[in-house]
Amino acid sequence: MRRVLAVSIWGGIFLLALFTFRHYHPTWAVAVVATGLLIGSYAIAVSLDASLIRRVRIRRGVIASLGSLLLTETILTVGVVVAIQVAYDLMWGPDPARFGFATNFATDFLGMNLFVFGARCVRRVSGLGTKTLAA
Repeated sequence: MRRVLAVSIWGGIFLLALFTFRHYHPTWAVAVVATGLLIGSYAIAVSLDASLIRRVRIRRGVIASLGSLLLTETILTVGVVVAIQVAYDLMWGPDPARFGFATNFATDFLGMNLFVFGARCVRRVSGLGTKTLAA
């Protein structure tokens, strides 16, 4: 049941993001792939935060937990920005409106942090536990 809830939540987030940010992409196909990669990376970050990084906090403390979270988010964000740029190049050609790696990294990293923080708040307030939003 928890997996169904998690998939439903992330599916809704994907659809909301797709229709909200569609105008940033030249075609629907590119928008679906780019949004899927981005929301997928957010879901992975939330899942890792709920499981692995929380264990680091218990064993090694808050500083180690925060460091692990930031390192994980940095690696995921670099990976997703590169993957989206490759997808653009393969599906559309070089993006003439490419904002640059640093801008894309900053906005995606901020988005990832907002989702991780939001998932932590939802888990804490609702009492749903650590695994509900982490499929």
